[in-house]
Amino acid sequence: MTRFSAPELPALGRSLLCSALALAVGLAPLPALAAPPAEGEAEAPAEAAGEVGGNVALLKFGGDPAMGPELRESILYALQGQGYEVTGVKRSGAEAAEKNKCDLATDSCLEKIGAYLNKNARKPFDFFVFGDGATPGTEATITVYDIKANKRVRDFRYTASLDDVIMIYTLPPAIAKATVEYQVPAAPMTDEEKEILATLDEPEKTPEEVAAEQKALEDAAAAGMNAFNANLDAGEQEVDLKADFEKFCRTGPREDKVSTDLQGDEVVERDLRPVCKRGPVFGYWQPKAYAVLAITGMAAVGTGVMYGLALGARGEWKDAKTALDDSGLEPNNPADDGTYADLATDVTTAAFKVRRRAIVGDALLGTTLVFGGLLGIIIWQERQQAKDFIRSEKELRAIGNLNVSPVVGFGNYGVGASFEF
Repeated sequence: MTRFSAPELPALGRSLLCSALALAVGLAPLPALAAPPAEGEAEAPAEAAGEVGGNVALLKFGGDPAMGPELRESILYALQGQGYEVTGVKRSGAEAAEKNKCDLATDSCLEKIGAYLNKNARKPFDFFVFGDGATPGTEATITVYDIKANKRVRDFRYTASLDDVIMIYTLPPAIAKATVEYQVPAAPMTDEEKEILATLDEPEKTPEEVAAEQKALEDAAAAGMNAFNANLDAGEQEVDLKADFEKFCRTGPREDKVSTDLQGDEVVERDLRPVCKRGPVFGYWQPKAYAVLAITGMAAVGTGVMYGLALGARGEWKDAKTALDDSGLEPNNPADDGTYADLATDVTTAAFKVRRRAIVGDALLGTTLVFGGLLGIIIWQERQQAKDFIRSEKELRAIGNLNVSPVVGFGNYGVGASFEF
């Protein structure tokens, strides 16, 4: 079982150094340094190379729905890049085990699942892959299984982290590479090649020095084991929306990224860069903020209009009431020719008009306050989204400028790293 953890970068130790030096310096000149066969001695025939490829069933990933589909899609592309034909299966490993009434943790259950997948397959599967998306802070396992040989190719255990921006790009290629090497193992180094690498750019050492270096190598390997899923953390990035505005703003139209997931659904990644011409205050506003602002503005204008009309109607009411009071007439007066009733009707009509317009104004005022509060929340959310976007961009730029180099010296072995900010 291969375990992917997150140790600190300096703990990789001399084991990573030796691998880097062997790859960058040692392997290139080896063919030129290899000795030709002795005269009269026939060159041994090369072993027949195995065949890489096959039909792979990629089961649906369980676990965290935010991690599973993205990781599954990356594994699909990584396997296809190595020449495998990959077919997505709608059932997850747990669902396939339930269908076959077996325990997914046992090899016998995986054998049943392999037979179950090939039962109705148009083209028989050679491998199947299943696993889970890990929630941040937890571990999950991805398994590659050989259906023909009825054996596990390898179990990959990894830990998810919100700060880890490397794992999604490195774990899928590692799974594909392990499957390739399972079918065609890498040829072991010859004794001559080992001797060349052992003495390459190294002075002659005493047996005591060799023994001490060997022990240091073993200690470093134990400390840096399973360093594949290391967290390369550029550190917390400070964000100032005003100071960082010109570095990240856009002059052209919004460039949203549209992609398709394994289910065929479109996924839109919003372009959160601010608009340069609007400045650092309004540049971070998204379209929905302007829509809510328009509604708030219309409600505020409507509130002013209705309250103004209510005030105008109140003037009519005061005039009608003054006319009624100055008439000296009283209700139910036998000498009244209907004048009192007409004046009282004018007062009532004006009062109703004032009340109706004031009620509409109150409703519009409430609408203005609600949408004004909503606008404030939207502006705060969009500025927080902009901060997260700029912080993420700064971290990616810092990690993108990561320089890693081996450190070699007498008694000193390791890896040096530096960031450019």
